[in-house]
Amino acid sequence: MAGKAIASTLALIAVATGLTVGAAPAQASPASGYYSVPYSSTLYYHYENWGSAYTYEASYSDWARDGFPAPQPVTTDFVHYPWSSAIYAVSYFDGGWVWKQLAFEQWQRAGAPRPRNAGYIEGTTYHKWSTSSEILAKAPDGNVHKLSYGEWQASGFQEPEYRNNRGYQQLSWGSDIAYMFNITSNYGYRVDYAEWQAEGFPTPQKVRSFPGDEFCQYWFSSDIYYWSDVVSSHKLSYGEWQAAGFPRPTQC
Repeated sequence: MAGKAIASTLALIAVATGLTVGAAPAQASPASGYYSVPYSSTLYYHYENWGSAYTYEASYSDWARDGFPAPQPVTTDFVHYPWSSAIYAVSYFDGGWVWKQLAFEQWQRAGAPRPRNAGYIEGTTYHKWSTSSEILAKAPDGNVHKLSYGEWQASGFQEPEYRNNRGYQQLSWGSDIAYMFNITSNYGYRVDYAEWQAEGFPTPQKVRSFPGDEFCQYWFSSDIYYWSDVVSSHKLSYGEWQAAGFPRPTQC
């Protein structure tokens, strides 16, 4: 039963949009004992007790106490997300698996295998901002990616965390993007390109202005200014004022 569970879950790991689902290993490792992985000298001990299977990282003293039995190699696959350079190893045991994000040296030790594209990698988190219907995935390496429907499907339709009253907004007539950490209270700040990129380029919600912002005019001038506590304050061009809907200015 455990092997069947692994086989069905592998469909989520191996599949990505437009790719064929990879086959599960022909046989998971059922026997109790010590196992080796191809990317490290670390050993794992696997055993069954009362119908349940357990796997843990074995210490040198554990191995020595048992008389240094020869470890068996465990079936290991190498995967990555198409949108991230990080490579992960997943080793299959009867009733479970062990995941590891590989350092470059570990990948070399394993023979520099070409990784398969993955639909799901353990440790990935999913979230959705209240300003958009998009689902974003954050990989264990910290890389954030905006999922297509096919990529979300390949993940097994993982349920995202809904980040209520938070998200990204942008003036419909301007280029500034703001991260609003409390939309109802108008608390936020302008983000630069690097921060927006690090968050996976979430599509900002378009707004004509932020609550509390002001379009105003000095009595001695025909110029109209936009004042904001969130994004850049500046003198408006006619095109910006037009795109904003010709709001009636107050007196500055």
